[in-house]
Formats: sequence, structure tokens, C-alpha cells
Amino acid sequence: LTYLKTKLPEKPTSAKNEIASALPGSTADHTFRQASTDGNLSLIDKKLTQLPDEVYTTLTDSLVCLVASKNKISELRKEIGDLKVLRKLDLSNNMLSSIPEEISSCHQLVELTLRSNLLKVFPTAVTRLNNLTHLDLRGNGLVTIPPSINQISSLQVLLLSQNSITTLPQELC
Repeated sequence: LTYLKTKLPEKPTSAKNEIASALPGSTADHTFRQASTDGNLSLIDKKLTQLPDEVYTTLTDSLVCLVASKNKISELRKEIGDLKVLRKLDLSNNMLSSIPEEISSCHQLVELTLRSNLLKVFPTAVTRLNNLTHLDLRGNGLVTIPPSINQISSLQVLLLSQNSITTLPQELC
């Protein structure tokens, strides 16, 4: 006898379901509750395709540090700008091809790491992050850097290696 297997379409999963299954021995609710208490949320290598809804809802007033590196996140919601106390955002090693303009509302952001994503165009919204001291864009497909980069007066570290940039804006020289 030969059996035919048909693959049923997978049910869409929410980011909360993704993280719940990625956190053995712990619950997603505990993780988010802890993050609302201490301000830190680590979602490293959880195979997420999006940030959990809680990041954009229940954690907007408490999230200080969000590390969601080594996932498969391809898009950030515009509500990322609602994270008013966020100081550190690490989304390295994901699949981001753009960054929403609303990130410029994260006025407390000091460190932004977008290393090893799929960015082809410099996310100009970051030039309006006046408290940014550390910007890591290594390993993307960037070709140019806008002159507006010099508007980030507090910027101390700018990492751009492993891109296709051939010239820097005159304003940086």
C-alpha cells in the first residue's frame, strides 16, 4: 500500500505562541512579567518571525533593554515608537529590510544594533535619535550614508563595515 500524505496548512501563530514554545521550562507570561519589572527582555535565538505583541502593548512604559537577535524577524511594527523608555535595542542577525520612521520617537535610545540584517537603504529615522551614542549597521547591504548622519550629535560609535559603502558624506570627513 502507498500512503499519500497531504500537508495541511499550518495555523497562523502569534508571536506569543512562538515565544511560548521557544521557552521550555518557563512561560511566556512569566518572561513578560519579569520584563515589566526589571525593564529587560531577552529573546535571543527564539526563532521569532515578529516581536511579541506584549512588546508593543504591555511593555511600552517599562522596557529599557530589548535584545531579539538571532531570529527571523523581517518587520517591525510602527508601534516600536511607543517604547518611550527604551535605551538599548539589539535586532542583529534578523531579516529586517527596513526600519519604520516611528523609531525616531524612541527618544531615550542610546544603543541601536542592526548588524547582519537585509538593510539596503540607511534608516534615516535614526538620524533623529538625539541620545544615540552607539549605532551598529555592520553586515547589511548599505551603499550610501546620508549627510544627515551628522545630526546625531551624541553619536560616539558608528560601525559600518561589511557593507558596500564606497564614499562617506563630506559632513563626516
